[in-house]
Amino acid sequence: MKEEIVYAFIDSQNLNLGTSKDLYRGKKLIYKGWKLDFNKFRRYLTDKFKVRKAFLFIGYIKKIGSFINI
Repeated sequence: MKEEIVYAFIDSQNLNLGTSKDLYRGKKLIYKGWKLDFNKFRRYLTDKFKVRKAFLFIGYIKKIGSFINI
């Protein structure tokens, strides 16, 4: 059986906003935002989902193209 190659394509804006902002319901804090450790996140993708390559989309940059390898 041929081994599957798994890729992850990540939108950095959604990832950043999804982890870093505090969320409130009324005045009650229901989620405390935190800063993402990209090395740990990359290891998590490999360990949990067997991701071989991950691409972080940060927007189009003419000089280097639209994807950054993490």
